Parts: sequence; C-alpha cells; structure tokens
Amino acid sequence: LSIELNIEDKSILGNCQINAMALNDFDTLQVDLFENLDIVSIKENGKDLSFYRRHNAIFIEIPEMIKDTLFEITIQYEGIPEEAKNPPWDGGFIWDEDKNETPLIGVACEGVGASLWWPNKDHPSDEPDSVRLHITVPDTLIAIGNGQLESKELEDRLATYTWLVKNPVNNYNITLNVGDYIEIQDTLINASGEQKLNHYVLSY
Repeated sequence: LSIELNIEDKSILGNCQINAMALNDFDTLQVDLFENLDIVSIKENGKDLSFYRRHNAIFIEIPEMIKDTLFEITIQYEGIPEEAKNPPWDGGFIWDEDKNETPLIGVACEGVGASLWWPNKDHPSDEPDSVRLHITVPDTLIAIGNGQLESKELEDRLATYTWLVKNPVNNYNITLNVGDYIEIQDTLINASGEQKLNHYVLSY
C-alpha cells in the first residue's frame, strides 16, 4: 500500500497492490473503498480490468479466474478521505497540528472500516498475511506505520518511509502517523532474550 499525503488540501493519492489466491472459480471480485474516493485504474499484471461501483463496493471483472490461482491486482485511487469528527469513535483522517503548528496527522478506522482510506476486503475475517506500507510526506515530517521501518528515501522535498509487517494483521489496524517526531531506542531484556524497542515521540 503506497500513500502520498497532500496536507494542504487534505487529500491522498494511493496505490494498493493485492496479492491473493483464488479459493474458488469466479469472474467478479468485490473490493471495498468509500465512494468519495475515485478509482484511477485497476490492473491485473499491468492489464486494465473493467469494474463498476455500488456505493462503497467495487466489483472487478476478472474473466475466468480458476481456483487455486495466485493473482495480483493493483488499484490506483485518489481523493479527499472522510475526516474524523470525534476520533477514534467516529473514524476518519485526523488533520491536526501540534503546539508548534506543525502538521500532526493520523487515521482512525477501527469502527467504520479501513476502506475509508484504502481498498481492501473490509471484513473482520480478512487479514492479509503481511503488509508493506509506503508513506510519502514532506521531508520535514516523519511518517510512522506498522511493523519495522525498512527504508527512508528522499526526493524533491518529499520523504517516503517504508514499513513492513511480517505477520497477519487486521485491515483496520493498518495505520499511519505523521508529525515532527523523534526516535528513542530502547532494549527489553527478558527470558526469551533481547527485543529492540523504537519509540516515536513529538520532538518537544
């Protein structure tokens, strides 16, 4: 999942690559994404796929998908996601500022569902077995995601942070936090050995 944040107009540009196995033969795949976000394209291995919408559901036409087939689809989308009115109970994006008037951004979707900001099969039973999350923000900010930080890349005053989760995770627990953070490292020592801990706190 790749997300670029445009903080000024509170919009996102996203690209979601889904790798899956067909558990049955089918010709239509449902993926969920809130209807206020626009689909730019849906492709399978680089080839455009037809699709149609019904409210917050997208129905992707994949001719003759055979059981036990591994497949990959890529969904590019954009728009202004719902803004949280009372997070975390009333979910959505949080576009805020810290006391230094620096952007402070997050997302809360445990109640309303992860499809308010990225395309997925939005059901509690569905857990991807791993997630790689690319978050692109202005290079004056730090973007934090789930799992372990893999890399940070700088280009044209933007920074892309790549985070990797190597274990199954609920869709609604995939998240991001963006702000003027600093990292504090620590080590937990117990009977099973050492565990590195990385804490991200606001700089002040």
